[in-house]
Amino acid sequence: PGFPKLHLMYQDEAKEEKSESTQTYIGLAITGFINGVNPCGASMLLMLLAAIAMSGRSVIKTGCAYLAGKFTAYCAMGMGLYKLFMAIGQDIFLSISNVFTWIFAAVFFILAILYLVDFVNVKRKQYGKIRMQLPTALRKWNHERIEKASKINAKWMIPAAVVLGIMISAGEFFCTGQVYLAAILYMMKMQQEMKLQTNAAFIIYVTAMCIPSFLIVLVIEKTKNVIHMSNKTLEWLPAIKLVTAIVFFIFAVFMLMQ
Repeated sequence: PGFPKLHLMYQDEAKEEKSESTQTYIGLAITGFINGVNPCGASMLLMLLAAIAMSGRSVIKTGCAYLAGKFTAYCAMGMGLYKLFMAIGQDIFLSISNVFTWIFAAVFFILAILYLVDFVNVKRKQYGKIRMQLPTALRKWNHERIEKASKINAKWMIPAAVVLGIMISAGEFFCTGQVYLAAILYMMKMQQEMKLQTNAAFIIYVTAMCIPSFLIVLVIEKTKNVIHMSNKTLEWLPAIKLVTAIVFFIFAVFMLMQ
């Protein structure tokens, strides 16, 4: 008589775990999308598309190739960091998890405050006071790579755009990587509590992260107006800074509640 009840109990546990996994994937998709509207990534993409549009080449093909490189780079970086943290975490990281929890929660709170300060400065149009952005030297380096790539022979443009997407994403990680790192730590927490398909989680996160950039490519392909898109990005900057600050507050609270 006890076996049917035991079977039902396992079924209920499996359903609850599946539901929690689904919620986790949805949360990662939302976080990835928010991270994807980061102005660091948008500015580099807009610069590339402007150069491509001026040269008369295909915006949609070049843009998609660039995003393919970006997708590859972020999946590789994310999975590499996750495996590194888990390799450490099995014996050391999780054994002192309380210390790390407080450290990362404090870091996320500080980042949230910095993004709030940026939000205030952007609202006041004091763009020179923005702190959470790519370093000047790295921006200059990216600009030089984009300029060279835009002048490459047409038959090499697509593979060059893929390589460019990988290279710029590696540098862009300094700007977008804070939210990504928070998401990776979130995955580690979830992996302890449920059976999380991490490869699927990374694909979902990075795909969602690339959606805003893909929408920019589509808009510019249709309108051929890069300047209008750049102005729109500037208009959205306060909201982007505020939402990013809220995301970091949520991650900080989540770290402390676990």
